[in-house]
Amino acid sequence: MFDIGFWEVFVIGIIALFVVGPERLPDLARKAGVYYSKLSRFISGVKADIDREMGAGNLQELKDVQEQFRQAQQEFKSAGKSIID
Repeated sequence: MFDIGFWEVFVIGIIALFVVGPERLPDLARKAGVYYSKLSRFISGVKADIDREMGAGNLQELKDVQEQFRQAQQEFKSAGKSIID
């Protein structure tokens, strides 16, 4: 999800150790893991909703609209030719 390497996590951990302190760091890490998992589940749910909405039914609707547009375009071209002739 995020492009964070080992050394970035290590530096963040050291800074958190100095800022938060060794007593509260395990609790903070636990809470961060819980929030990360909630965020990850939320994002995967949103992706699933988007995929479901963009499914076959909506794709067929788009194809139908495209075909209607092509037919209208052909009618417009033929009407333009008849006016010119």
